[in-house]
Amino acid sequence: MKNKTNSRVIAIVLAMLTIISSAIPAFAADMEIYTYDGNDIISSVNVTATIADGSDVYDPENPDAGDDGFVNGKIQVGVPTSITINGTTDANGYYVGSASGKVKGNISGATVISVVPDDEVTLTSQGKTDVVAPIEQDYTQFVVSTSEYSGSKVNKFVTPNFNDKAVFDVTIKTKDLSAGTWSGSFNYNISVVNTTVAALGNRVTSWNVSATDEDNVWMSYYQANTRQATAPTRGGTTIEKYEDGTVVVSGTGKMEDAVNKHFFDLEGMTKQLNILIWEYLEENLSNDEYNAITDIVPEGAQTWYYTAAHVLNSNLSDYTTASDIVKKFRDAEDYAMRRVSANDYMLYVPKRVIVMDGVTNISESAFNSCTFLTEVDLGNTIKSIENFAFTNCYNIEGITIPDGCEKIGDAFNVTHKIDVINVPASVKELAGSVAFAYKKMEIDPANPYYFIEDGVIYTKDGKTLHGLTKDSSSDLVVREGVETINNGVFQKKMDSLTLPSTLNEMGNNVFGNYSDVDVICKSQRGYDLMMELIAAKENTPMAFKGTVTLSIN
Repeated sequence: MKNKTNSRVIAIVLAMLTIISSAIPAFAADMEIYTYDGNDIISSVNVTATIADGSDVYDPENPDAGDDGFVNGKIQVGVPTSITINGTTDANGYYVGSASGKVKGNISGATVISVVPDDEVTLTSQGKTDVVAPIEQDYTQFVVSTSEYSGSKVNKFVTPNFNDKAVFDVTIKTKDLSAGTWSGSFNYNISVVNTTVAALGNRVTSWNVSATDEDNVWMSYYQANTRQATAPTRGGTTIEKYEDGTVVVSGTGKMEDAVNKHFFDLEGMTKQLNILIWEYLEENLSNDEYNAITDIVPEGAQTWYYTAAHVLNSNLSDYTTASDIVKKFRDAEDYAMRRVSANDYMLYVPKRVIVMDGVTNISESAFNSCTFLTEVDLGNTIKSIENFAFTNCYNIEGITIPDGCEKIGDAFNVTHKIDVINVPASVKELAGSVAFAYKKMEIDPANPYYFIEDGVIYTKDGKTLHGLTKDSSSDLVVREGVETINNGVFQKKMDSLTLPSTLNEMGNNVFGNYSDVDVICKSQRGYDLMMELIAAKENTPMAFKGTVTLSIN
């Protein structure tokens, strides 16, 4: 690391709004120092600055980006250099003055920005003796939330953009003043320190993926740092290096749904899908059908097929005609999806996801279709894993659900290499239907809500059949005591099914496509439920194809 004294001090007189809105997204080998009084940049400041070894950020939409799409970013530090105290005391008899500053920068996890004021300031007032007062500052060191760095005055809420949580407050407090107006000026020593050089690799870019304004969750994508041949050590412990394709989710609270959208050129992919959908419709619909569609959905409209299908169902008076056209919309989508590979539209290629402590959920569809993803590490604060979170991530080799997780949704469809799902005792809500029909399941015996018997998931009271697992038998005997069978439970091929004498209720679409099964009912109520199901599905593609026998001892 190179040192330069006072050579990077830049006197810029601009409104603070200019700093806030300017697109300087990254940390690089440059630093800009400003003075800041909470509203405006007011002058340059006498500091000792250091050059920082960092990485540029990939931001091809930025007008300052080079031909390769990378922007030479900067660290920005805004500091106060003067303070004014009016001669009135607080309730404790102190004269108090305050100011604030800000830090901005895309900083690697091993980098610390140090912003340290003078220990004291000389306060002057016309016609009075000078008073020396101590300077206090709540945060003097700034790191990203993924950093292992710790200290007494560390703020981990540094993000690629200014925000309220990156503000530090400076306070002058003394009892030695008298009535009147007092003011003083002071200096800062500002430096950048790498506690471990490039331990985490180079962060290419970050996104705010907070679910609400109350959350503060950031997702960062890293590329390997080729300057670091081996993983460094700190205190004898090897520090993990983030390799190409590492995604780190950090901060506090919930992440928004479908954070995977940041990895793909969704606009380009959607445009191509829609071109193919309309191409198919034009070639495969009659003129009357095509005109009926374009009267409702503009020709060539950039809309997903199911949105258009919903609009058609709502607006075409002839339900039969609507159903036929909706089916052709679905055929059009299948045609398009077979010809468009999501991998062709990937801007980033996630290979490993690390979710840090502080993040409380894996959101719906969070990493859906990240097909190169092989490893997922979940923080201990995760409370829920929502539906489709890892759907189509068929290269993930395993996952550990942390103790304390309370909800596991239908999150692991088409994840062939994940063979076993371990359910902690803390899980209160477990996806039903076929969510785990092709997985092995292990439920902590201490779980007060669910248990597994012969590969079947039941509620703890034994009254509800919740779902099947990979280990359920093709000749399934539902345990006695079960009163309710949930929706869609038997959508898995079976040869025979024995329903208990205690059965009182069955959910919708219980058999789905796998209805060629011999069912034995041990009660009249169970037999009647099967007859109702058969009548409801008669003359439909989902019609029951098996046999039903009443067998009462």
